Amino acid sequence: MVAQKLFERNTIVADAWNFGPVNEREYTVEEIVNLSTGFWKKIQPQYQSSDKQFAETRTLFIDSSKAVKQLQWQPVWTTLEGLEKTIEWYRKFYEEDTISTVQQLSDYVTAAKQKGLAWA
Repeated sequence: MVAQKLFERNTIVADAWNFGPVNEREYTVEEIVNLSTGFWKKIQPQYQSSDKQFAETRTLFIDSSKAVKQLQWQPVWTTLEGLEKTIEWYRKFYEEDTISTVQQLSDYVTAAKQKGLAWA
């Protein structure tokens, strides 16, 4: 969508964008790690306490409202579906020496078409 507009010399979209699930709940970093272990059993998180204070947020949330408003963009996958696809990509890369980017992009476009999204 952004690439198409840039190709058409529409420089208004030449900006930073966030694309992610809309109106979903926030997840803590620990929740994301624990959910990831359900998608790939080899992920074995190790938690350690530390006296150091890090400037790290306790929750993760992608604000896609700019893309929704300015590009009429809509998400295709939920947070959990996106996380599953991400973990699947890494699992296939490390266990099968396979890069599944093209297949996942095809799956994404197919899901977008099923949802009737204009760009698909």
